Amino acid sequence: MTPRENFISRLNGDDSVPLPVFLRHLSLGMDIINVRTPDVFEGSFNYELSAKAIVATQRYFGEDATVGSIQSASLNSDVFGGEVKYPEYGMPMMMTAPLEGVKDVSSIPVIISERNKSNIKSYSIVREQLPDVAVVANVEGPMTKASILIEVETLAMSLLSDDGYAEDVIRLGVEHSMMFIEELHKNRSIDCVFLASATDNPDLFSTDVYEKTALKWVRKMTSAVDKMGYPTIFHPHGYFSDLDKSVMNKTVETGIKGFQYGDGNDPGTVTSMIDGRCTVMGGTNIVPTLLRGPEEKIRSETKMHIEACSAGCHIFMPSCSLHRGLSLDNLTVMMNVVKEYNKLNYPNP
Repeated sequence: MTPRENFISRLNGDDSVPLPVFLRHLSLGMDIINVRTPDVFEGSFNYELSAKAIVATQRYFGEDATVGSIQSASLNSDVFGGEVKYPEYGMPMMMTAPLEGVKDVSSIPVIISERNKSNIKSYSIVREQLPDVAVVANVEGPMTKASILIEVETLAMSLLSDDGYAEDVIRLGVEHSMMFIEELHKNRSIDCVFLASATDNPDLFSTDVYEKTALKWVRKMTSAVDKMGYPTIFHPHGYFSDLDKSVMNKTVETGIKGFQYGDGNDPGTVTSMIDGRCTVMGGTNIVPTLLRGPEEKIRSETKMHIEACSAGCHIFMPSCSLHRGLSLDNLTVMMNVVKEYNKLNYPNP
């Protein structure tokens, strides 16, 4: 089987194939090809450098699935506004929220901007150059996108005092994300959709808001993506292993095919809660383990996550997205543990 087939098989619940890896590196590739952040992001988005960085990173590590473009929340700025700063070797920084001070969002047009189009071109190049690797559309989850558009504090206050405004902002963000996914679908650039959902978080706004608002929109997005023929992966932050199992039940019932747990969760507990209803995705903590090491801690923690998730169908991922500045050597140590596991358990893949 190709890495692409292996990844999709696992995402569809087949654990008879080797354990695939999805690193979800969103800016790490700029270190691999040694380019400055403004070279990719400033002005018109440089889709050729973006694709070069993604392809080079996949070839460096040999992962089974990759995103199709260098990513940043700043890619929303030319659609919705906002001031962005581009550090030479750091991540783009949103200095002002795109919709800061905008009280009525009902008349804001939802468009695919020129930078969005360039972003899509990066996906197309990656698809062409890595035909045997799964390409994953990385888009923000509903409340996460809303928190980018109006900042998380404003979203929190709106949910408390003016939920109609919060709902309008979430809807606007979801409409844009879905338009972006539809464009990727048209040129057959992707194999699945990943909802990056730091702010879709039961610990941040309460489990009630998470269940009634975040999951309502996740269900809508998952249903629309499913009609296009793609599975959806959901990565909310929060300590799900500390919550009542009913929260996980409602999460899985949205129709997602993969659930990635974040930092601080107990992988065995999460796997038990999911109980085979979708694929468990997760692994080594970025902070502090992959950031600081040492090597033995990386090895032992990686083994722990693999063993703890083995009771379910598992795809290995580090705890969140990977960005420039992270040690390539530490990531290689982690990757080698997964390769050793597969060699022992799947000798004839």
